[in-house]
Amino acid sequence: MSENIPYKVWYNTWYRLSNSKKIFQGNFDSWKDQCPTGPGFYLFSCPTIPFPEKYLKWGIGEGQGGLFERLETHFSGEVKDSFGSILNTRIGRVFQKKDKTKKYSRRDIDLGNYVLKHFKKDLTEEEDRIWFIEKKCDVRVIECNPLKLRFDKLEYIEKKIEDNFLKPKNYIRLISGHDPLHF
Repeated sequence: MSENIPYKVWYNTWYRLSNSKKIFQGNFDSWKDQCPTGPGFYLFSCPTIPFPEKYLKWGIGEGQGGLFERLETHFSGEVKDSFGSILNTRIGRVFQKKDKTKKYSRRDIDLGNYVLKHFKKDLTEEEDRIWFIEKKCDVRVIECNPLKLRFDKLEYIEKKIEDNFLKPKNYIRLISGHDPLHF
């Protein structure tokens, strides 16, 4: 399938997601029955953090369980190598990987320090990550089965949006060059 995604497709996808009225908050068990099981996009935010950028993470759920399976992984607070919790041990940390030291963004450190100072929660601890996600964050979702059928993979659209709106993944996919929409 072609990776040439028309501007209108990826821009409209981002616009729909950032303006989605399907918003989940709180414990996963309280809204999991309303969570879509099809493929789509999700967007985590924390409206109360005092940073100009309120978006913490966005991504896709296109596996067998779609958005449901992907969000369940985030809300479990587990840390996995390739993906996992929205906030994991990278917050405020430096780590070694294959003889390379990788530092995460200043914003990672600032967010970790803010949560520690104002909520007495340490985002390097699984229990505290789960608390932060459930109590302070919300997640918007849109289903995109027609786009998945049309383009085979939502990653193509994800890449276009990242290339045009977002900073690299090591910055937790923050918006660059655009004022965020306020929730």
